[in-house]
Amino acid sequence: MSCYVLQLSKPSPEPFCDNRRKPYRENLIEKTFDHLTDAQLKKLKLKTDIQRTDSFQVMSNIRIYSRTQLLVETLIRLYRILSDGDKQKFKGTLSPYVEQTSGAFIYGLKKTDIPHEQQKIASVYHQLHQELKQQYGDTEIFRIFDRVYNEHFCMVSDKIAIRDVKEISSSSLQSPDDIDATFRNKRSKNYQGQVVNVTETANPENALNLLTDVTVAPNNTDDSTILNGRLDIIKDKCPDINELHTDGAYGSSANDRKINEHTINHIQTAVRGRTPAVDISIEPITPEQHNVSCPLQSTVSEKTKTRFKASFDMSICTCCPHSESCPSVVQNDCRAYYFT
Repeated sequence: MSCYVLQLSKPSPEPFCDNRRKPYRENLIEKTFDHLTDAQLKKLKLKTDIQRTDSFQVMSNIRIYSRTQLLVETLIRLYRILSDGDKQKFKGTLSPYVEQTSGAFIYGLKKTDIPHEQQKIASVYHQLHQELKQQYGDTEIFRIFDRVYNEHFCMVSDKIAIRDVKEISSSSLQSPDDIDATFRNKRSKNYQGQVVNVTETANPENALNLLTDVTVAPNNTDDSTILNGRLDIIKDKCPDINELHTDGAYGSSANDRKINEHTINHIQTAVRGRTPAVDISIEPITPEQHNVSCPLQSTVSEKTKTRFKASFDMSICTCCPHSESCPSVVQNDCRAYYFT
């Protein structure tokens, strides 16, 4: 049996550019995927004119660090690569952190001790950053240390200070073991890792459907941004695509423009925005008139100079349990609801 080895590289970061990272080489996995998919689509005679896309979270297999534990863990990793001479030189400075695990260090702290300890750690970071940068600046561990230093500390009146937690970005380092993992809170659940967006054929006449595009991005990247970066690629791979189904997270003005350029009909299953306190539906009758309904009544709109106006019966509105949260405006003889 012959064995073939394919040298792989990380995917190109565009459109998710990160200045901390060096430019990536060609993405051989994506090239192989596209080559196989193209052959399968032709062999199976699948239609690619209708497609759908969605994303899902991919959790990174990393420890969930508290802020203080991450700072200590990074010091431990840095200490391991120091020369014997430097370990001896900084023994007094680093011994409180490196003679035990970061978890054991945190376990011994009281909650009231944390601000004081963080300020001590800030001084240690500043000293090491100043004295070790020239000798260890090209090592991977020092680059991680440098990133943590800049993400968590800043100079205030020539003194090192710890940044307010509100200043820490969701793109900040989550773990030294996965420098690409980012943080996201979605529907009250925390995620650390990446997001994968997939697009597949969806024509109901197909006997089966295939994935046509797969991309990975930081998990704090908006779905609409991911789609915007892939639309040209999807159109290039599937020139006949004319209908794309998504959920409400993919809509944006930039995507509207690009989708129109590619003559694709974008069908969203939802629209972004807050859930209305009172449900008001608008159904077109003619280009100049609409049937507008609230929970208790319906009316036909009239056109004003710049928009449309629906006038609701005041006698019904007065007794309505939704009147206090209704978006309509009280006028002399009615409650008016304006829309464009």
